[in-house]
Amino acid sequence: MELFSFVRDILESAETADAHLPATVLYNEGWLLRLVLHSAAAGIDCLPFRLEPKARWFSEALLYSAFLARRRGDELAESWTHADAVVGHFHFDGTKAGVVLDSAAGQFIVCEAKIFSGLSKGTRRAVDYDQAARNVACMAWTLKMADRPITEYKSLGFYVFAPQQQIDQGVFGEHVTGASIRRKIANRIAAFEPEWRTTRLEPWQTKWVHALLERIEMQVVAWETIVNRIQSVDASFGSEIASFYAKCLRYCAEMGSAGISNEAVE
Repeated sequence: MELFSFVRDILESAETADAHLPATVLYNEGWLLRLVLHSAAAGIDCLPFRLEPKARWFSEALLYSAFLARRRGDELAESWTHADAVVGHFHFDGTKAGVVLDSAAGQFIVCEAKIFSGLSKGTRRAVDYDQAARNVACMAWTLKMADRPITEYKSLGFYVFAPQQQIDQGVFGEHVTGASIRRKIANRIAAFEPEWRTTRLEPWQTKWVHALLERIEMQVVAWETIVNRIQSVDASFGSEIASFYAKCLRYCAEMGSAGISNEAVE
């Protein structure tokens, strides 16, 4: 017996009457993103960016935050941010998933993948601090930790991948823009007491957040565009990716119509 053949058998059962797990465990935005990133790493030019030499990708990475708890019961705190994927030159701290930029990193990109959901909203105490603002803020804190001038990075980006239909419906609207993110991070900082703001958060905001927003590339990109680019390079493999994407749409829609959150089963 081979362990990975068992894994394959379990996954292949997802579309059968004798399924061992929900189809959305496989056919979801997380696995679609992994397949697309692996395609790009293999040399298929399908993304709005290219992996720099020696760059890597990692899914479900943890990003440090400027707003981690200062003490037990800190009501303004947030936990680490779970990025759908990080691309670039980085390694991990003792958590094995917390991103730390390499000393000579040239690329740092965060990707968020969506099928039938929008960007996560803010918290009770930071109602407009959405997923886009939070990811970019965490990128700015990670850059601060590396303590290298932002001008030394060749490629900085935040990308949201989503169905064309969602994009056309304005689901993401103005959220993935510099003006929106700048305002939401400023509002997040404003909630803290003056001493903490002036000694820690506002200097970081000026030196790192604003500098990052000057250089970062941000886009909402349709899955269909990526799939079409793969098909134009490799018709056979592109057809398989297109089929996988169609199944993601189908099964995630079925979960949604049943009133079940797709994110809960990933």
